[in-house]
Amino acid sequence: PSTFSWVAIDNPNVSGESLVAKTGSIITDVITNVSGVDQLVVYNVTPTDNVRGCVGNVFTISATVHSEPLAVNAQFTVCSDEVFSHSLQGDITNGMTSTFTWSAPVHPFVSGVSTTSQSTAFINDPLHNVSSIQQTVVYTVVPTSADANVCVGNAFTVTVKVDPEPVGVDDIASACSDVAFNYSLQDNVVDSGNGVLSTYLWEEQLPYNTNVTGTSKSPTAGNRITDVITNATLIDQVVVYTVSPTSLSIFGSCPGDPFTVTVTVQ
Repeated sequence: PSTFSWVAIDNPNVSGESLVAKTGSIITDVITNVSGVDQLVVYNVTPTDNVRGCVGNVFTISATVHSEPLAVNAQFTVCSDEVFSHSLQGDITNGMTSTFTWSAPVHPFVSGVSTTSQSTAFINDPLHNVSSIQQTVVYTVVPTSADANVCVGNAFTVTVKVDPEPVGVDDIASACSDVAFNYSLQDNVVDSGNGVLSTYLWEEQLPYNTNVTGTSKSPTAGNRITDVITNATLIDQVVVYTVSPTSLSIFGSCPGDPFTVTVTVQ
């Protein structure tokens, strides 16, 4: 039986190889190759007879180290209700075509997150944040080379900041004929929705009520519905407004779902 000393010839394209002499009967280096191509690591091994102490001739062991995919962490900002669509291959920096598994943990304020393991090359999640502040979803992605070597790379993250959308609620109100209807749309969102400060576009909803006049029939900007509605009939008339909110820029300028304000005009 023999003992061995061994040392690797430096290959600058890998790490983890023993560049100073070690002794032992097994080479146990954990070699990392993220170059994108195969790399060769050559060890010079010197055997020594255990009984007589005679040193044998140096021999070599050559190890071909297949590359693993290398990725960088990515970060994005999207609006609530926006489908976050991202190509994971674009995060690979060493040119290796790869397959992926990925998921994110359950989020208490964001729905639409893929919380079970997925095996696609794209993240396509419709992220829905109806809280009043920005929320963060973190996906963990594990890449694997798509070649015959099937080398697994280090996990990386894709972080998505999801800006909130304003949430309003359908409401009912009343107004007198020929008196300005003064309805605060911001109060609707603040008092009954999620409180995100917003701008608004509003207009009478189709079909129009032809028994009244003075309603806005094209999108009108403003935080209040201020139409002076005239009802010349002898009975109450109903006008329905559709309101489209958009959060202020400090919240990401995100559009919210439309809501309605139904007005009985006396």
